[in-house]
Amino acid sequence: MIKITSINENNNIVHREYDNMSTNFYQEGRLVELDLNIQQPSGSHECGDTERCGDTADRDNHPQFSKEDIERMSNRSSATHKASNPTTLKIQMGLTCNFNCAYCIQGQFGSRGIISNDDVDKWIDNFDTWCTSKKDNPMGIQLWGGEPLLYMDCIKRLVIFLHERFTNSRISVVSNGSLLTKDIADFFIENYVEFVVSHDGPTNLKNRTLDPLAEGSESLKWIKYLNDHKSRQAGVIFNAVITKDNHDIQSIIDHIKGIMGDRASVNFEGIVTVEDRDIFSDDMLYTDKDYLELRENIIKMYASGSLQGVAPFQQKFDGLLFNWFHPDRVIEPGSFQKCGMDNPYTLGLNLHGDVLKCHSTTEVIGNVDNLDIVDLYSGVTRWEQRDECKECIVLSLCKGACMLVDEKSWAYTCNNEFNFNMAVFESVFEYVFKERIVRIDGLNHRP
Repeated sequence: MIKITSINENNNIVHREYDNMSTNFYQEGRLVELDLNIQQPSGSHECGDTERCGDTADRDNHPQFSKEDIERMSNRSSATHKASNPTTLKIQMGLTCNFNCAYCIQGQFGSRGIISNDDVDKWIDNFDTWCTSKKDNPMGIQLWGGEPLLYMDCIKRLVIFLHERFTNSRISVVSNGSLLTKDIADFFIENYVEFVVSHDGPTNLKNRTLDPLAEGSESLKWIKYLNDHKSRQAGVIFNAVITKDNHDIQSIIDHIKGIMGDRASVNFEGIVTVEDRDIFSDDMLYTDKDYLELRENIIKMYASGSLQGVAPFQQKFDGLLFNWFHPDRVIEPGSFQKCGMDNPYTLGLNLHGDVLKCHSTTEVIGNVDNLDIVDLYSGVTRWEQRDECKECIVLSLCKGACMLVDEKSWAYTCNNEFNFNMAVFESVFEYVFKERIVRIDGLNHRP
């Protein structure tokens, strides 16, 4: 049990214990029944946030999903192989990119995975030989690079086919935004494609090659054009990565909205993953002072309501509240990592039909022609294999971080995720109990 000491509005000290696996609170040995009149906030859940794909907290009573759908999209599974009826497709268009960003996981692979229109045509022709997902099933589809707009002819073929194949699909393209033109924007508008621009706000040029939102640039003109035509699933979403250089969340939101207008949707991909320590210089790593500033910044913004509807903050807030108010929601073996790539129904693949360990890598773990032998757990480290994860207070929020991180880089990624998610935990705690946490014992946060 993790012991939490907090102080209330009357300066009285309160002691509780927290079970990180059941997400239950205890006081003086008795279960704390949270029967408070609290309305759980409802976020926008806009696509483009990679964590959203595995977030199932709001699905239990959703009329859109059948019982079969709910089981398939459950946050846990005993299956060890990929399923032929996926609910999420993460398609790697190729790893060629016109940027060279400092912390990019994909950058280490160079210009690999170049594809042609012939590859796409063969992929489309072969699709129904392996995919058994029903035409009307909800389907989330993400098109990734490198820089996917370098493959625009291929994207057009794919989008038209996938929208036809899945009538209830949501398609997003994750891009650096620099290559957008009017023709591309018009295609996205006409075909209900969500355009996700990775942008780090005022510090964008610190770790990235160019700024697509630079004043007077062609890319800014067409990003604004697409943003102004936002309707249904089309439009622009901006996703920032929280790094040491930009952990002032409000300044990122203000910077992008200052350029794009208040209508702009600004979300966050979460805190940076240190998957390969060798590509990170020392000045890119958080210090204790940076972590403190990040946590205080997030707690303050939660309290003011500034993060309402902002992903992934809103989803984490909603998810933690849901767990605390539903004592049957237990984290147990088989629960998925935050990216959901160990989910049998989340399929990362390229346009050669290869099944990928992650959409950001080139590592192949099988082929769509033989999904029943694709091993979900080969060569990865899941939270169940790390003692510090099993004992961590923010396991239900962090979900084990990245399962591809090796031991050399794990301490950095773990510390980043812990401090980011601990800020959310403290914010929700203060929201529910009207108390501020002053001490935590039994944390066992070893990294």
